[in-house]
Amino acid sequence: MLDATYEVVRGVGVQRTTFSAIARTAGVSRATLYTHFPDVNGAVAALLTREMGQLLLHARGSAAARPTARAQLLAAAEEILVQVPRNPLWSKIMELDAEVLLPYLVQRLGTVQRSTIAVVDELVRAGQHDGSIRPGDPAVLAHVVTTTVQSFLISHRIGDDELGAGAVRDGLLTLLDHGLAP
Repeated sequence: MLDATYEVVRGVGVQRTTFSAIARTAGVSRATLYTHFPDVNGAVAALLTREMGQLLLHARGSAAARPTARAQLLAAAEEILVQVPRNPLWSKIMELDAEVLLPYLVQRLGTVQRSTIAVVDELVRAGQHDGSIRPGDPAVLAHVVTTTVQSFLISHRIGDDELGAGAVRDGLLTLLDHGLAP
């Protein structure tokens, strides 16, 4: 059902996605969808959780071989900063329905944000232990890193248009590196 949601959202965006279209694409009834999701927004939220969660796992795994926790955190952040804007679902949402992300920016944390903060917190603690990350409350540092990267992801097109692809990303990585350094 999430694959069907993906197909529909990729085709028409979030605001034009209907349970009927998802059910038709999945080959199930609307009643079946209601047993898994409360509404279209629930299906889209579950889809975003899956897609962004996979990107987070991949980024964490690809950075694992770095010698310090700070280097791992920066490599994972770079992977996220490169891969999320390339994700077809993310691109469609940013193109047609960016406002659906607003609650996650100003009202509450979502599942993916909480998962990301947990991963970053773990890396901050490991970095403080190995001496590669400065002292400080790991929860605060993890929240600051996560929301800073999130802000870039939301506005990356502006930076790319104004300064060239990659320039702002490189600046953000430098900022994170210096901000976490002991």
